[in-house]
Amino acid sequence: MLGLVGAILLGRHLARRLDRISATAEAIAGGDLSHRLDVPSGSLDEFDRVGASLNAMLDRITGLLEELRQVSNDLAHDLRTPLARLRSEIESGLTAPSDAPSLRATLERAQAQSDSLLSLFGAILSLAEVSAGGRQFDFVEIELGALAREVCEMHAPAIEDSGRSLHVSMSQEALTIRCEPALIRQAISNLLDNALIHTPAGTTIRLVVQPAEHQARIIVEDDGPGIPEEDMQRVLKRFVRLDRSRLTPGHGLGLSFVGSVAALHAGSLELESARPGLRAIVLVSRAADASARSNRSWPPVIPASASPLPFARPS
Repeated sequence: MLGLVGAILLGRHLARRLDRISATAEAIAGGDLSHRLDVPSGSLDEFDRVGASLNAMLDRITGLLEELRQVSNDLAHDLRTPLARLRSEIESGLTAPSDAPSLRATLERAQAQSDSLLSLFGAILSLAEVSAGGRQFDFVEIELGALAREVCEMHAPAIEDSGRSLHVSMSQEALTIRCEPALIRQAISNLLDNALIHTPAGTTIRLVVQPAEHQARIIVEDDGPGIPEEDMQRVLKRFVRLDRSRLTPGHGLGLSFVGSVAALHAGSLELESARPGLRAIVLVSRAADASARSNRSWPPVIPASASPLPFARPS
């Protein structure tokens, strides 16, 4: 009799717990993603652990859906303007006088708008491939300092011509990392482009490459206006552009791409104030030999008066 009574009580207890889980699942299936399982704090019950895991999964799903909704809205907003301009140029070409020079000018403007659209879709596809692992990447071992200098040499003329200066500081230790070189190269390029586009003439841009335990640290900083502290995390999301950046070229995908590349290489992207200016820190995993690890002094001391590269012109 005691065993029968205990079984009945246990069965009712389990049924109540399962009914609550079932009710929550039905509410979520009906479209209400705000429902969560009631999990008492500090409980070690199996059902509570399952409930905590389900709540974490639901939080993640809700976040992804919200991000998808935001991306869809931002994408529609960013596409509307170039599409409207493209239609306007085509309409102008159809209604304007048909002499060759004016028609050619109209076609060139329409081509520029088409290039802008293709650039946007190309950036979206590249970001999707990196974020979702859409293809297999060929990881090879490279010397990070050499790659960073190569990127700087490509960007130096544009930075010089804009009235800014580029200073580069490299660790004396050879930093070998296992990576997809094209992605790391593009990530550094994106950070340098951001520093070039969003700072005024006379700004000093610095690129620092240094070791960080079992990782390598890539730092791009400037002494420009920077980003408000409350917007540091927001600008890492896709299509997010601050109000003052709306008139500058770009689609708000550069930092998202850099963050995805860092995550692909078991690292991260962090933004912080350089007081003044902005400092972007990219961490990626590295493959250093044992002798390099035993002989390094970390963190390396980089003098404040580090000389710029030969092609960097003081502001």
